[in-house]
Amino acid sequence: MKFALILGAMTGFAVGVLSGLAVSSSWQTCLINGCVGAVAIALLLRWWRRIWVASLLESLHQEYLAAQQANRKDAQPSTPGKL
Repeated sequence: MKFALILGAMTGFAVGVLSGLAVSSSWQTCLINGCVGAVAIALLLRWWRRIWVASLLESLHQEYLAAQQANRKDAQPSTPGKL
């Protein structure tokens, strides 16, 4: 989780500062844009990572349940005399 926050903050800061420099803003405005971008993108990346991990865990759980159910079907004895 810390890695996602740091990566988001660095990306947001870079985007904010570079966009401010691209439109020839003052340094104060560039730094403020960078700080706002750092917070916004860090929180967005943190939210996205939580959703991604939850989906991954749910997928693994469903795969585990499907494997258990397949094992149960294989373990049931077949009835004699029926094809």
